Amino acid sequence: REQKDYLNRIDSSGLHLLELINDVLDLSTIESGKTNLNIESVDLVGLVNESLELIVPQAYKAQITLENQLLNKEPSYIKADASRLHQVLANLLSNAIKYNWANGIISVWLAQQNGKVRLFIKNTGLGIPENKIADLFQPFQRLAADRASIEGTGIGLTITKMLVELMGGKIGVENDEGDSCTFWIEWALQESTVAPKELMRESLIVDSEPTHAAETGVNILYIEDNPSNRLLMKKMITRRTAFTYYEAKTGKEGAQIALQLQPNIILLDINLPDMTGIEVFEYLQENNLSKMTKVIAVSANAMQNDIDKGKAIGFFDYITKPIDQKQLFACIELALN
Repeated sequence: REQKDYLNRIDSSGLHLLELINDVLDLSTIESGKTNLNIESVDLVGLVNESLELIVPQAYKAQITLENQLLNKEPSYIKADASRLHQVLANLLSNAIKYNWANGIISVWLAQQNGKVRLFIKNTGLGIPENKIADLFQPFQRLAADRASIEGTGIGLTITKMLVELMGGKIGVENDEGDSCTFWIEWALQESTVAPKELMRESLIVDSEPTHAAETGVNILYIEDNPSNRLLMKKMITRRTAFTYYEAKTGKEGAQIALQLQPNIILLDINLPDMTGIEVFEYLQENNLSKMTKVIAVSANAMQNDIDKGKAIGFFDYITKPIDQKQLFACIELALN
């Protein structure tokens, strides 16, 4: 029992040290002006809902109630890097849990005015001491250094502010010391009716000349409902190729984008929330999907009969999860040739 406690403490300390190292490296990269950003049209509402889903276990463990006022809201498009915005939201939501009361509440809502959209994340709790507000976004300024049970590096909010501003947004805080604290982030609002062809990713390095992914003429669409899988695929595609990358969260959305875009490659999950990948594929075949488009199934259904069935109905190939990068890129290269 005692040895197990020691091992748990060593493991916890190791993870905390790793988090600190990663944060310092991230901060250093941002400050050097070499942060890679993939700026695209992002649905803020959808991204926030995904981020909230990911922190549900953490909130449940801390006995925190999540009040999400964005459910069933219409999309709100902004220009941002989706993966970096995920990082911003994860940090703000994680802080809202860490600095909350036991059995507290986190409330999330949006407000739109004068062509801008502002996201609010409010947590019950002690709030921020007024004498620390001025240094809130400075590195290594921990809000509750006197509360030893709260882990943190004191860099998270610094990184968050830098990322928000690099992506053209603003961040601020509304504080009620002793009662609550509300962080907000704000962007210029885009039209919610942006057509898929206008959702092109602009690949750029901050403070450097932009590189135009579209020059290769290759478009890839990934239809997948799991946000973690989409994030992983996006990183694999955009870091290793100059292809233009699109994604969709449902079969219906993916089919609409596919028929308008006519991409070179469609990576299609089989288990989607509204229809199966096979139904999406059959719908596309019946509605004039280009014969030049190659559809590759990407699925956790890894039984041989599932693979054989997929190839029999006309998928160019069938890749199983977890994804083997070497197999994925070999398959894409073969499809393009």
